[in-house]
Amino acid sequence: MVFYVFLSIIFQEPIANFFNWITKLIINILLLQSYIPISTVYFSFSGAWFLSTLVLSYLLFPYIIKFIRKFSIKISFLFLLLIPLGMLFYQGKNELYWFYINPVVRFFDFFLGVLLAEVYRKIRIKENMTTKKATFLELLIVLFSVALYIISLKYEIIFNYSIFYWIQSSCLILILSINKGLISKLFCNSWLVYGGKLSFAFFLFHPLLIHFIGLEGRYNIILIVLASFILSHLTIKYFDPFWVNRK
Repeated sequence: MVFYVFLSIIFQEPIANFFNWITKLIINILLLQSYIPISTVYFSFSGAWFLSTLVLSYLLFPYIIKFIRKFSIKISFLFLLLIPLGMLFYQGKNELYWFYINPVVRFFDFFLGVLLAEVYRKIRIKENMTTKKATFLELLIVLFSVALYIISLKYEIIFNYSIFYWIQSSCLILILSINKGLISKLFCNSWLVYGGKLSFAFFLFHPLLIHFIGLEGRYNIILIVLASFILSHLTIKYFDPFWVNRK
């Protein structure tokens, strides 16, 4: 995170007005930018808003576990209905902030992930699943996910911010976690697994590189992707261990 903020300061945010710049810098260092519904604030210093949003979920993680185990998985799933209900009745503006950036709303994404882990611990479908059945389910879920994605592109509705992705990602995670089908075994390839480890850093770095390099140009996209992978690799291999191993 420190490395990312440092690069953001260098490449992303212009120092046109020093007071505004230093104010945004302090807000970003404190990881508070996602609590301010102003795009020039939460999008300042590029993708750092995601770190701000994620902190709340990490802080509440122990309480999520207690909640799920106290009120059962079924009740916990009902708790998630607060978001689609809120979307149905929402009549305001700035939907991007309230349903995509806002840490309180995005907390429900994290909550769903923890809930899926609890479901996985309890289900026994893996014991009776054959390779053929698992592969069929995997293909079915992949096709279903592609169909939902196409629908989300065609119809710009408020549910695109989370609900559509909840459905397809939950199905994919549960089915692929069984690890009995051909698709899930393909994803166990060491290169793909390492790519998954790089994905978080890649997500954070690529907006900086888009800003610095630009999308114009014949090979710029390729350059951005390669540079993002290289920076992510260096971060995972050298920078992260340095901070983790500090005493």
